[in-house]
Amino acid sequence: MLIADMDPMKDAFGQAILAYFKRGDSYLIIERDDGYFDANDPKSYFSEYKDWPDHHKRATRLVDGRVLDVGCGPGRHSLYLQRKGLA
Repeated sequence: MLIADMDPMKDAFGQAILAYFKRGDSYLIIERDDGYFDANDPKSYFSEYKDWPDHHKRATRLVDGRVLDVGCGPGRHSLYLQRKGLA
């Protein structure tokens, strides 16, 4: 499916990520069945390695072998690992 073909009523997360990518302004509103509620800025999904939380940096240093991105965001970890020859 092309990004332009996304149905906003079926992919709110994708639309928020796309809006941030295109315009730099967007918020993710998360409301789960268990009552959890959160709102955040998707900027972190596009951050560079130097700006990642320490636990993300430690985890990527432990990668050994090829990596498959299972589609849990825009792919910043996969892009980083790809530049390192692991994805």
